[in-house]
Amino acid sequence: MNDDLYEAWKWRGGRLAVYHGRAYRFGGSAALAPLITLIPEKDGPVPDGLEPRTTTSGATVYPVHPEQLDEWFEWHWTFTWRGEPFEAQGAAGEDALHGRYAGNNGSWAIAQGLEQVDKYEVVGTFPREQIADLAEQRRDLLARWKEEHAR
Repeated sequence: MNDDLYEAWKWRGGRLAVYHGRAYRFGGSAALAPLITLIPEKDGPVPDGLEPRTTTSGATVYPVHPEQLDEWFEWHWTFTWRGEPFEAQGAAGEDALHGRYAGNNGSWAIAQGLEQVDKYEVVGTFPREQIADLAEQRRDLLARWKEEHAR
């Protein structure tokens, strides 16, 4: 897999499908089921051998059947800070991560000086040396699809 796209989204997580060794963001459409659509990056390479389709919003996507994929997955990163759980939302320079509080003690999070964005979301920026248990959480959609379709 080309690592550029994965690296660009690494600490935020995302959804990728790998076709012929190249990673693409993907989407889906009930009208195209069971196909998924590969979404090339702006000015990036397009998938070889697939017919382009134009969405109602004017975007060009490339429908592909899951059996043609090398990989298909969703992922996100989690960590703990001061013993509480967070979901990473991206890098904050070389030595810090942005994160969203994933625990159930909002008053603790606010008391730590984190920012309350709305009623349900509390965020902050965390120095890497204060972060523990940084881990990628990956869901293998291709394996699940193969299991569901006995392939």
